[in-house]
Amino acid sequence: MHLATHWQKFAKAASHAARFLVISALSMPSPEELARQNIDALLKQCGWIIQKRSEINLSAGRGIAITEGLLKGGDEADYLLFVDGKATGTIEAKPEGFTLTGVEEQSGKYGKGLLDIYPKWLEPLPFAYESTGIETQFTNQLDPIPKSRNLFAFHRPETLLEYLCGLGSAPGSGAAVGGSPTASCNLNQRLANLLQADQISTTNLWSAQIEAIRNLEKSLAANKRRALIQMATGRIPNAEVRTSNAPRVTSTFETRTSNFV
Repeated sequence: MHLATHWQKFAKAASHAARFLVISALSMPSPEELARQNIDALLKQCGWIIQKRSEINLSAGRGIAITEGLLKGGDEADYLLFVDGKATGTIEAKPEGFTLTGVEEQSGKYGKGLLDIYPKWLEPLPFAYESTGIETQFTNQLDPIPKSRNLFAFHRPETLLEYLCGLGSAPGSGAAVGGSPTASCNLNQRLANLLQADQISTTNLWSAQIEAIRNLEKSLAANKRRALIQMATGRIPNAEVRTSNAPRVTSTFETRTSNFV
């Protein structure tokens, strides 16, 4: 009789525990939902206003992110990004741990499928993000050679507007669809033209310095985002690397090796 009582208590406790686990499992967000929560938080920190597609108000702020935005063919973009009332990009959300490499092809498809009812800066849309809320990558179709790259967070709406600053008129003034940014507004475009645009002074530089700077410029012009300059010996004063229409960058190297990433 005593043993049966213990078994009854054990069975009751096990039943309560199982019920608690079921309730907990039902209340826990899925990996996709958790990614959306993290992405929402990042967007808000970067100055974006998040809206449902049933509550669109593009005049609510400079940067609006519409969730589950409708596209042509019945597709949906996880987020449609609008700057100054016009569509400028998309975000494709993936669960944490998902490999983002290759997802930019899907984002590119979404960028071409915007409904005609939406005003837009360019068609296809120039900016595409893929994000898990922990890891984010970005492709700028305005670059001379568009290539996805990792970011710490999303750009602010004002930053995307700067990227669009050459669309035939001043930022936010309603440039026509189909324009293209001027080179001065696009850093990567300036880097691509660096060898033709930049004229460095060679009077106060050693031949090894000139060679290092020229090789770095070739690397940047080829859209290579990592470079290594190795100094052989000694202290090199006032080594400089600069781009056209950009502030001069002057630094002193005292170590044998300096990494430019």
